[in-house]
Amino acid sequence: MLTQPWLRSYATLALRIDRHLDGTALIYDGPAEWRAAVAAEEPVPPATLADECEALRQDIPVDGERGTFLAAQLTAMHATARRLTDEGIPFAEHARRCLGVPIEPTPEDLLADAHSRLATALPPGSGSLAEQLHAWQQTHMVPADHVPELVRRAMAETVARTRAIVALPGEIHLDVRLDAGPHRGHYAGGNRGTLHVSDAQPFNGADLLSVVAHEGFPGHEAQHWLAAELGIAVDGDLAAIHDARNALWGAWGNAALLTDAGRPDAEVADHLTRWALLTDAETAWALDFLRSPAMRTYVLGYVHGWQLLRRWLDHPDRNARVRRLLTEPVLPADLV
Repeated sequence: MLTQPWLRSYATLALRIDRHLDGTALIYDGPAEWRAAVAAEEPVPPATLADECEALRQDIPVDGERGTFLAAQLTAMHATARRLTDEGIPFAEHARRCLGVPIEPTPEDLLADAHSRLATALPPGSGSLAEQLHAWQQTHMVPADHVPELVRRAMAETVARTRAIVALPGEIHLDVRLDAGPHRGHYAGGNRGTLHVSDAQPFNGADLLSVVAHEGFPGHEAQHWLAAELGIAVDGDLAAIHDARNALWGAWGNAALLTDAGRPDAEVADHLTRWALLTDAETAWALDFLRSPAMRTYVLGYVHGWQLLRRWLDHPDRNARVRRLLTEPVLPADLV
């Protein structure tokens, strides 16, 4: 059984590590007084934090899946604390310790294959592939004042579809807020949550269900539903477009590795514009995002998570595996 003292030690350790990362890495929903206590103390040296991670990992008071999950979390926290000591640990090795799977660059031939699939899935157009993608995105832009209502309707649809897969509480209360930060979901406890939708950039209606399913409840591309229920008629093969774009997370992972290796911004930007098909504004944002060591590791979670899940779910027992993902603390290493 997880006791209150152990949980406080675990949370305090995470908060102390996060102080060294400028508060960028941790999503914290624990007691406010625990956060306040850490904020009021002197920062604890990273080497000490690493030792505390290992000590706490040896003293996990539960077994089974939950114990294994907590051990993996503490292994990642230990890796983060060790890298803060500036011991010259290579980034790929650090990320491997955090994510629990080998970290490799995505070969350019796989990115080229994604480009080919994207070109086939997009409606016919002129210009480069990047120009065709950007034109497709512009075609489905939604006015900011329409976004919250569309998101609410999409959330209701994904909740209904999730209920067909797993049991959910009878009442679920979800709110939608627009802000300048990234898209993100926040669970507030008591079957309540908020989906924060970025209004820093125009919202692509074709991505509506993809965003809602990622940040809130699982769902499907449901191209027909977008058209029939919301009047968003998407040109091209939406599922294939999103599948190809997901593969291009590999370019982001490569950019993270290049950034950590100290390569010039121009080289990283060229890789992102060429392979991830980003606009100049998106590339500038990505360069700033990747300057944070925590965010570089975060991006690799998308890269390898998508690759692992795509292979793992390609299985005759796919439905059972989806249910497992939704109800168990599955680790990346479990999917290899």
